[in-house]
Formats: sequence, structure tokens, C-alpha cells
Amino acid sequence: MNNSDRPEQISISYDELLQQNQALRHEIEELRAIEPFVWRLFADTGRKLQVYSASIKAAVSSLLDYDIFWDPTNQHEFLETIDSSVNQVSELTVLLTLAFRAQANSLELRKDTQLLQEILSVSQMIATKKIPDITVEISFPPAGKPVRVDYEYMTKALVLLYEVLFAQAPTALIRVVASETSGGWFLEFTGLDLQILKLIEQMHHCKTQPASNEFLSAENILRVHIICEILHLQQISVDVIDEGRSPLLRLRIPDIATI
Repeated sequence: MNNSDRPEQISISYDELLQQNQALRHEIEELRAIEPFVWRLFADTGRKLQVYSASIKAAVSSLLDYDIFWDPTNQHEFLETIDSSVNQVSELTVLLTLAFRAQANSLELRKDTQLLQEILSVSQMIATKKIPDITVEISFPPAGKPVRVDYEYMTKALVLLYEVLFAQAPTALIRVVASETSGGWFLEFTGLDLQILKLIEQMHHCKTQPASNEFLSAENILRVHIICEILHLQQISVDVIDEGRSPLLRLRIPDIATI
């Protein structure tokens, strides 16, 4: 066998080998830390799905029991239970589906020229309809440069964001101010609790698992993951400004010319 036929040997120093070994150990530790988080998330979500399904089953069985006569008031209460539980199951199913797609990098966004004002108005309407006890005050100029985003997913991300923020907000009011800047738009959210900063910091890094935030429910952990992926795919940056009495969340949405 000639020297030219021998496979090329790559020399590596002891220090480089040690660095690679340490890097692998670090990745293994990260995976070990993520695994309990994933199982906890699955367990919490599965438990809630089981509770909602049991409520639906119990209400339907009661209505179908021909040995008992239910007056219209009781029938209406059973139907309300079924309707509410079905909505909860549907919501969790959608969240799980989107979270799995985000984890697998299979979210397919169709970015097109959109008016940010319309997206803000629609997301505000959907959020307040889903959570009647909340108030979202949005201020934006009547005109401005369009943005290039996926209309459906951008609206969904904002609605999910409102749900997460209101879960930790000190009041039932969040103010959103949209302003046009050179190269894009700023969306600034105020009325937030300081504890939410931990969540926002993880959103800023997007790929960070939000397992350390024990105050978050399983649904909100899923929401955070989905929000991060949608913003990341549309090149929307997230910043937290903690100057003064109230923390501020700022999203920067690039305009068409910037992308």
C-alpha cells in the first residue's frame, strides 16, 4: 500500500481533545436537564386533557340518562360544561400541535406585505373575546410603512403573547404602543409584572427552554415556545427595558426594505 493510498490522519492535541470532551459533557448535562422538563410538560398537559375529557363524558352521560328528568336549567349547565371543556381540549390540542411543529422546525410561514395596524386590531379583538376580563389598549398611527409577515401566525403570536402576559400581569390592563422607526416598527408593551422579565429574557433567546420558570403553567410554557419560534422566523427581535417603575417589552418588526 503506497503512502498516497493511506487515509489522511488528523492530528489533535490533548488540549483540543479535552475541550471537545468537556463540550460533550456539557451537552449531555443539558439533555438530562431538558428531559425531566419535557416529561413534566407532557404529564401536566395530559392530566388536564384527561380532566376535560372526563367532564365531557360525565355531562354527556348525565344528559343521556333516561331514568332522570333534567329541567332546562340543568340541561343548560351540562351543555355549558361540555362547551367549555371542548374549548379547553381544542386549545390544548392546537398548542401541542404548534409546539411540536416549532420543535421540529416545521412551521411554514407565508410572509407577505401586511398592514401592522390591521394585525394589531384583529389580535386585540380575538384576545379580549377569549378573555373578557382583560383590557388591551393599543395606540398606533393611522398610516405607515407595511411589514412583511405571515398574517395568520403574527396574529396568533400576539394573541398568545397577551394570554401569557395577562397570566402574570399585576392588573387587567396592558397598553401597547406601536411607533414607526427607521427600518421598521416598535411594539412596546407596558403594565407588566417584574417576574415576567424572566420569561421575556428566555423569549429573547428563543431556543432556551423555559423550564426554570416554575410559576408558568404547562399551557403558558407551550405558548412561550410557539411565540419565540414565530417571532424568530419573521426576524422580529425582543428586548426588555427595565428602566423606571414599570418594565417594558419591545418588539422590533422590520419593514419590507429591511428584510
